Amino acid sequence: MKYVIELNFRNGVHFGSDVAGYGVEDVQGIAHSDTIFSGLINTLASISHIFNQKQWIKNLLNKTINEDNIYVPFRVSSFGFVDTSQSSHRYFIPKPLILPENLIDDKQKYEFGKEFKNRKFISIETFQKWQRNEPLDLKAILDEDKSLFWVEESRTQNVTQSVSHAAQIYHTGIVFYLKDIKPFFLLDLDEEEFSFDDFKKLMDVLKYNGLGGRRTSGCGLFDFSDNDWFCIDIETAKEQRRLNPSFSDQKIPGRARFCEMFKIKSEFYYIFSLFFPDDVRKLKSIAYDLTQRKGWSFSSSSYEQLKRKTCYMFSEGSIFASELRGNLVNVTPQEFNKHRIFRNGLPFAIPFCEKIK
Repeated sequence: MKYVIELNFRNGVHFGSDVAGYGVEDVQGIAHSDTIFSGLINTLASISHIFNQKQWIKNLLNKTINEDNIYVPFRVSSFGFVDTSQSSHRYFIPKPLILPENLIDDKQKYEFGKEFKNRKFISIETFQKWQRNEPLDLKAILDEDKSLFWVEESRTQNVTQSVSHAAQIYHTGIVFYLKDIKPFFLLDLDEEEFSFDDFKKLMDVLKYNGLGGRRTSGCGLFDFSDNDWFCIDIETAKEQRRLNPSFSDQKIPGRARFCEMFKIKSEFYYIFSLFFPDDVRKLKSIAYDLTQRKGWSFSSSSYEQLKRKTCYMFSEGSIFASELRGNLVNVTPQEFNKHRIFRNGLPFAIPFCEKIK
């Protein structure tokens, strides 16, 4: 079953930028799928005793089992955004990394193509038209689709050296989401192995642990309740309310569009996550970008902080013309032996348009 999970952040967030800054810790408003996955797995490790010792959890936490043989019963997307300012909530996802071919006027490719290429997100209404190869009006999309979801603030920090006690000043970034904007991610859950009630238990702990960095400063903490999720695969509002009495009518159009998105039949796939293929030679790529993933490890069972191994992954919005099989990526530092540290390279794929020239 597939779900939409919305997050209500109480304060700012700190998600490190994909592009390193100079003299400042640059940030971005999007949390990648491996960041969300890492938060969930760290939480799972700390409360694994309440899940009756499920075998897949034992395998995941067992550092002797090869990562190719580890099964995780859920996949998560990266962040999208929901605009709650209107009577019907509007959902936005990362823009595919190609220009649409079917436009209402071919001149638009030259007039608005560059500006459209620089857009990071599109509404799911626009994505659906693209899926169905309907003519797109780039000017209308640029005018009507929201493009600003967060603002960034730079804060001055200081650190005291342990030997000389000299103070060193540096700057760090904090992201604040706009008033009517909430991040969301998609969840694909194998409920035979892990029920949605179990997943909600994870979220109830994760909301106090937080996502991203600077959590000891109050960043990354969020609220999560039954108002903040719905099942994509359940079609009627009556059935939704039977599953979740807090389901809001404002979410009905968005749920229907998500459901239709996954019903498209296509040989092309759009990824709404980072992706690390198990065999890159078998991939047929149409358009892609690469994201470098590095940084410091965090563990709920160890106080050590070490640099993780660096890896590259395909970015959100990449398009492929082949079946997508991903892997967990072992990025455990050589000197760390308490447990293994993984990056989530499992793709969250959505069928794309029926034909691409």
